[in-house]
Amino acid sequence: HPPMVLQGPRYSGGSRIPDTRNTLLWMDDLELHKNTPCKVSFQAASIPGYYLILFRGVSSDGELVYGMKPFRVE
Repeated sequence: HPPMVLQGPRYSGGSRIPDTRNTLLWMDDLELHKNTPCKVSFQAASIPGYYLILFRGVSSDGELVYGMKPFRVE
């Protein structure tokens, strides 16, 4: 099946509707490799505050992998 990517809203700069999503990005085909940096871009919610990025997946050996990283929207 083709890879699934959750598409967020398109920002044109003039919307009055706040972005209150709790899932900012979903990628089911992202491949990470040990000791190799990976950059993923996304649009954050428009409500100021602290947020937590959760990384979840399965390694090539079938092991569950997990990580998290906090960030702030001002």
